Amino acid sequence: MARVLVCADGFFRAFSPFGLEPYIESFIEVLARHGNQVMPYICKDFEHRKLWKRKLYSWQAVQEVKKFNPEIVFAFNNAFDSALFSHFTCPVFVVASDTPIYWRNKDLLKKKSGQYSVCYFNTDMADTLRCEYNIPYERQLLIPYSTDVRCSKNVKFTKDITFIGNFYNPNWFLFDFFFADLAIQSDENKEKLRNLIIQLIDELKISHQKSVKTLEIYKQIIALLKRDKGYDRIISEIFGALTSEKRIEFLSVLSDMDLHIYTWDQNLRCISNFYSLLKKCHLNAVYSIKANKQIYNASKISLSLPHAQVNTGFSWRVCDIMASNSMLLSNPTDDLVRLFGGIVPTFNDAKELKDKCQYFLKYDKERADIVKTCQQFINKNHRYENVFKIVEEYGRVKLLDVGGPTPVCQFNRTNKKQSRYLRRQGK
Repeated sequence: MARVLVCADGFFRAFSPFGLEPYIESFIEVLARHGNQVMPYICKDFEHRKLWKRKLYSWQAVQEVKKFNPEIVFAFNNAFDSALFSHFTCPVFVVASDTPIYWRNKDLLKKKSGQYSVCYFNTDMADTLRCEYNIPYERQLLIPYSTDVRCSKNVKFTKDITFIGNFYNPNWFLFDFFFADLAIQSDENKEKLRNLIIQLIDELKISHQKSVKTLEIYKQIIALLKRDKGYDRIISEIFGALTSEKRIEFLSVLSDMDLHIYTWDQNLRCISNFYSLLKKCHLNAVYSIKANKQIYNASKISLSLPHAQVNTGFSWRVCDIMASNSMLLSNPTDDLVRLFGGIVPTFNDAKELKDKCQYFLKYDKERADIVKTCQQFINKNHRYENVFKIVEEYGRVKLLDVGGPTPVCQFNRTNKKQSRYLRRQGK
């Protein structure tokens, strides 16, 4: 039995303090199912507007972590309170749910790189981790995409096409930093800045990653603006805007079909500009693995749509869909072909997406055959047990079959928030 601390970004909490992003929820549940003691640290549980309360909650979290004394730490996107790190005497595995520009504690990662190993799903970031963050190749682990979703027998389909996901609505930072400042520049600077911004965005659309060229363009921009609010931050904002644009384009062509969109409150502000899509949105938030499983198993086709930061990899939801009764229809990526050998139907543009939706809704037998083949791939190579076996062999820590199922340990702060949440719900 290992004591495992799982740290994740605050975004992974939903309305209920126990609400987790499905991949994180499954990651924790599978570890506990195999007999490990698991404690999830979610940044959002310890947030507060008052500085003294944030410091108090941070101190309380440190005391509980010291008492728990983890033997291994998994940190998704390296997201945790930096005050905890000095009490991590065990190996720390960063699980790369996004590219490093979205990670937290990046200075800590560089400074304490000797204590870190990194788990990722595709090799795009290998050179960046070695050159920029001092993580040598031998401490980088390529792990399989994985899921804990299971198909349901004798299911009744109630939805033709489903999309669960984000629209990455850019916040005010992108407007304030680029376009508001652009408006008050001199005529000479205004044209220079406009052209540089377009160059930066176009380069990111092509490369899907920051590069020497994007950094040089950014330096020219801030030299004219005379202020710098963060290179990684503006890159992530642009990726969000490009992703939102593309996903809306794809979903719009399906607006006259039986389309079901599940997203989050902050995305409705973005999608409300498109009434044909707003009508297709379900207002109940879908965070839990149980809810995802129910929706995918009741859908004939489920979509995976492109993200501007991803070139070779794909979303965690791909394996969730492939494990269910739904047929995955996805944008093509290198990893999708490498791992699944072309069994997943793909689309390259909006017209092809609609054509393939209409085709597979018409031919049930062909769709069912694809679903069955996908399920076989997932069951063989893409379960969490496949991931933890790799970590076991590398880290020499036993994680699988170490005992009977154990309850997940929660921080006192999280338990208190959950109790208040239940009282408000009248439960």
